[in-house]
Amino acid sequence: MKKGTIKMQYTLTALIEQKRDLPALANAGATEILIPLSGYSFTSAHKMNLQDALDLAASAHAFGMQAALLVNKIFAQEEVNMLDDLFAYLSQDITHLYFADLAVLETARAHHMENRLIYDPDTLLTSAEDIAFWHSCRLAGAVVSPLLTIEETIDAAKTNRDAILFIHGHPVLSRSRRPLLSSWKQAFSCMKEFKERNDLFLQEAKRQGKMPVFEDENGTIIYSDDRLESWLEMNRFMQAGICRYLLSGLYEDRLAYFESIKGYSRILHGEDAETVRDEVMTGTGEKTYDSGYYHEKTVR
Repeated sequence: MKKGTIKMQYTLTALIEQKRDLPALANAGATEILIPLSGYSFTSAHKMNLQDALDLAASAHAFGMQAALLVNKIFAQEEVNMLDDLFAYLSQDITHLYFADLAVLETARAHHMENRLIYDPDTLLTSAEDIAFWHSCRLAGAVVSPLLTIEETIDAAKTNRDAILFIHGHPVLSRSRRPLLSSWKQAFSCMKEFKERNDLFLQEAKRQGKMPVFEDENGTIIYSDDRLESWLEMNRFMQAGICRYLLSGLYEDRLAYFESIKGYSRILHGEDAETVRDEVMTGTGEKTYDSGYYHEKTVR
């Protein structure tokens, strides 16, 4: 694709774990930051308390960026009141909230804030009809499953500008309320502590890949062993009119993450995708990128 052939308003939403990363993310071309909120999010990312998150959101606006909160845990009945507290305290600096539990939607409606919500159920949103339904709920967007083929992804997203694609990072393969690592520890009388550690991996007996695994008070998350990359698929996404993208740097070198964001921004501004891909991978020395299931169905 020749430079300048596509002009579009795009959104690159980047997960942020440290306040100090804000200038680098802005410089890389991220247009929105996604802040994991302590007590409200289920992720292996470093989380921030609400006041720190609001302060960071205000700083993001000074960089010309938007800010979103990750509020994707499943809330028990006795925890639902937490959501009232959250919505009552939100500032205008928070543009969006990424959620998975319908209790968030119901609480947002009570506060007339459903238009700030983005539905992100990991792998469950798989069709244009799914996106159309959430659009009818007056949400700000919905994240398409990253475990689809490129044809399925485009078919799901091309008819609705509320669709958001997860294009970079380790997709979530499984979430469980069960403390799976702690249960394993107890069963095998292991003395090591496994909770809230970011250096643990699972490996299947017949595969070489190592899947990041994380346990906290919310349960256990298993991430894909390979980091999804979408360099060579971006042109097709753009040609289909898709303009909202989500990226995560979990289990990735910080500088490599920034360079990857910069690479996607360059492609969105018209630079040759293959050239950008080669330059980013050469510059970062990363060799573990993978195109996921874009060209191979998860179920055959």
